[in-house]
Order: sequence, then C-alpha cells, then structure tokens
Amino acid sequence: MTEQLIARSIARAEQCRRPVEYIASPSLRKEEHVRAIVETDGIIEGLVAVLTCVEPCRSFEIYKNKNEKKLELVGRNRKCKFIYHYEIHPVFGFTHTRIQTWFPFNIQIGINGREYLARQMDKHDMAYTRSGNCFPDIENLAKAQRLMNAMHKIDWVKALDRICRQVHPAHESMFDGLGFHYYWSAFQTEWATDVMFDSTRDLQAIYPSLLRGAIAGFDCREVMRFLGRKQLNRFPDGEVTSDYGEALAAIDTSQTIGNWASELSKGFVKKGKRYRGIKLFAKEEMQLLEAVGSGDFLTSGFRNGDLSERLYGRSPNDEERLRRSNRIAYRLRLLRAHGLIHKIPKQNRYHISTKGRNVITALLQLQSSNLKQLNSIPA
Repeated sequence: MTEQLIARSIARAEQCRRPVEYIASPSLRKEEHVRAIVETDGIIEGLVAVLTCVEPCRSFEIYKNKNEKKLELVGRNRKCKFIYHYEIHPVFGFTHTRIQTWFPFNIQIGINGREYLARQMDKHDMAYTRSGNCFPDIENLAKAQRLMNAMHKIDWVKALDRICRQVHPAHESMFDGLGFHYYWSAFQTEWATDVMFDSTRDLQAIYPSLLRGAIAGFDCREVMRFLGRKQLNRFPDGEVTSDYGEALAAIDTSQTIGNWASELSKGFVKKGKRYRGIKLFAKEEMQLLEAVGSGDFLTSGFRNGDLSERLYGRSPNDEERLRRSNRIAYRLRLLRAHGLIHKIPKQNRYHISTKGRNVITALLQLQSSNLKQLNSIPA
C-alpha cells in the first residue's frame, strides 16, 4: 500500500512537469526552498514542487506478547517517508500538503489565511502592500474584512477532500469497498492580529514603550526565530546587551513599580491557604519570571514541563524529574495566587495574565537598567 501511495502521489508532479526532490537535511527550510522555485520558474498557479524526506511518525508494528502468547498490533514512534506537495491553490494561495506514507496515512494540509486574503484581493483588483506575512497597507479595509469573513462560509470538508484527492489519488483503490474517509480536524492553528494606525502621530506616541517592552520581554533567540534567521554564534546564550538602552517604562499602566514591589513581596492568606511573597530580584525568582514571560509561550501557554526544561534542562532520571515537577508546581501555585498567571480551563497549561505581563516586563527592564539610565528618567 505504501508503494502504491508513493507512486500515485508522485505521478502528479510528473504529469505537471514539476520537480520531485528528496530532502536529506532536516535543517533545510522547505517553504523557503519552494518559494525560491516559485520565483525562478515564475509560477502563478498550480503545483510548484513535490518534496520527499524521512521524518518521525506515529505508526504501528507487530509485537510478540510472550505472556499472552499472541501477536499484538501496537502504536510506536517510528520514522517513515513523507511526501510534501507545495502548490499555489486557486482559492487558498500558497499551501502545502504533508502525507505520511505508512499506516494510518495521516495527511496535514497547511493553509495561510493571509495567502487566502491576498488571493481574493488579487481577484477583486484591490491595491495593497504586502511585506512577508503582513499587510502594512490595504486600499479598502472594509472590503478586505468581508473577503476574510467569507472563509467562515467555506465547506471545509469538501474543500479539503478535493485537495486530498489530488495529492493522494490512490486512497480509494487502497481501501476499495471499505468506505474509509478522512476525518478533518485542526491539528495546529495560529491566530494573529495586525494593529493598523490611522496616523503616524498615534503610533509615535506609544512606539517607544512598545520598543522598550519588546527589548525587555524578548531575547535574541526569540527575535532571530521570528525573523526566520539562525541565532548568532557570537551570542551563544541568546543575550545581546546595548549601551543605548532608554529609560525604564511599563507597557500600558501608570502604576509605579514601587507599588507592585510592595504588593508582590508581602505574604497573604487566600481561601485558608497562606502564600509567601515573591522574592523580587532573587536569581531563582527572576529566572522563573523571565521564563513565564517568554514569547515562546505567548500563544499556546506553558506547562510544568516546559518551565522545568527551560530552567533546569532535560532531567537525567525519573526521580529528578519528579522533584523538579513538584518544585515547579509549587511556584506555579504561588504565581497564580499573586495573579501573575492563570490556568487554562480543562488543561494543564497556563497563560501569563495582563498584570503578570506588565509586572514582569517592568521588573526585567529595571533589572537590566544601570544607574545612569535610571537617573536620566525625569522625576
């Protein structure tokens, strides 16, 4: 079945006279590589390229159960060949489909909402400016929003099934008469908000605070990853310092750091339980606050294990892993009690609160500022 899937899937590229490439290095950025092909070949619509590679997968194998004296089919983490179809879809724009060639033959279809919007604006002859995955300027915002809202009316099952039939034409013959169909669900979603300003003056009024907040809240690794670049070897710890830092400021609050510090450093009783104050500027406490405020967790939040690995590295054994987990769990309860984080309902994940974002940003700015910088702030 695997051989049949591969042969029929790759045949599409041969019919369209598009390249089929095996990617040996996991460090190659597939999308960048394919976009270069788009530019070189001047492709406006249709299949761009098919890439193949070996990647980790979740599949099955036959396990010999000696105790039960029978063979069992068990799920295992394995590696197999994957097929990537990159194309410029007539509706969704630049998309990719990832096909696992081992049972259960999972398929992932990657669609970018901004690609969809650009495609629709092109069809309506709308003027806009695009920079990467952002639209700095759009001629008619109201119309663009209506085009984007039209995504809610798409029959996604039919749309995804059509893509599936193109990239995996062997499916029906592989499961002939069994009535197997793909069930579509959102494996990973990202929601982004672009903030546009009516005037340069409005943006200039808050830009210094936004810039200082970004400097304090994000480190070199996060900035370079956002820009799609590798971390500089000159800064192995992911830190870049500057002598041109400006004065200390909180992002969006008029409350003084002194008030925050006084509040956070005091112990209190809540629902019959006593919680200690936060030891401001203690090394271990600040490392925890910096980890919680990391941009890595801004969208999906963080778990106990995420903080444990960031603060202590990978655990060498189960006993040490449990010890670290208990320590992190206590500190998470403390941060929740102080209102710096909140738990995501029905999940073992946490998000930083608005108060937590303001407090942590201000404390990190204060920690990284020198006396000269502080003395330069008007009283």
